[in-house]
Amino acid sequence: MEQIDKLANFIMSEIEGEPSQNEGAGDTAIRIIKQLRTSHAALLTALNRLKIQAKLTSDYEDELTGTLHSAVKQAEQAIKEAKELT
Repeated sequence: MEQIDKLANFIMSEIEGEPSQNEGAGDTAIRIIKQLRTSHAALLTALNRLKIQAKLTSDYEDELTGTLHSAVKQAEQAIKEAKELT
């Protein structure tokens, strides 16, 4: 019983807005843990999406840099050939 009282006191003092439902300390703790687990999974999913987006952006930037580099080389070659013709 002492541990349940300790849990109840912790929930009331440390978790804002709790207890929010008419339930015992054990049920409140279970509900909070389930909510946190769901939130944690959603945050991991969002983080993975951001990592994928960052990777795609990085790949796109690398490809664009390569394309621009190639275009500059072609322009330099065209200028050189034009100068040789004159």
